[in-house]
Amino acid sequence: HQSIAVDVSSDWTKFPRYGFLSSYGKLSESAILNNINNLSRYHINGIQFYDWMYDHHRPLAGTVENPATTWPDLMGRINYLSTVKGYIEAAHGKGMKAMFYNLAFGALSNAATDGVKEEWYIFKDQNHSEKDKHHLDPPFRSSIYLTNPANTEWQNYITDRHKDVYSVLDFDGYHIDQLGYRGDVYDYNGNMVNLENSYASFIAAMK
Repeated sequence: HQSIAVDVSSDWTKFPRYGFLSSYGKLSESAILNNINNLSRYHINGIQFYDWMYDHHRPLAGTVENPATTWPDLMGRINYLSTVKGYIEAAHGKGMKAMFYNLAFGALSNAATDGVKEEWYIFKDQNHSEKDKHHLDPPFRSSIYLTNPANTEWQNYITDRHKDVYSVLDFDGYHIDQLGYRGDVYDYNGNMVNLENSYASFIAAMK
């Protein structure tokens, strides 16, 4: 005998059953549907799209008017816009929510060319000579340098970049990640940053 449950909740957040995707190479429609159908049989009702994006500080590759059809993820794997869109559509077809992943405070080594300012980062010293970072070796394209989540200019910047995402992809929300305890860290002016207390204003700014 086999049995299966039915969730009749009015809102998925009442009883969330969270799954995730982590690979967005070239997939056929049938492969995408098969993967989502499998998640559906496990009663998953929310999906985190992990490492779907281009750069952490600029998750949408290309522009709103002309989004890239492919792009390298942080490891250099090639992601396909058609696969990301296909997964979102298939998830919605099964009543699932699609949540895009990103850090609250991540920027790659090329961030200055995209308008990320030095004053937005957090540092390991009071003289802003060493940015705090999550070190990554090849094949990763860059280490991840950390901004101050409570910095309002950073909040405004990343909000605009996420608006670009929503303009192209039908995501339902933003899965905010962080990297845990970082030791003593400072803003550009040498003031100690309490990261634990900085996330509330960031989350509020993302709503």
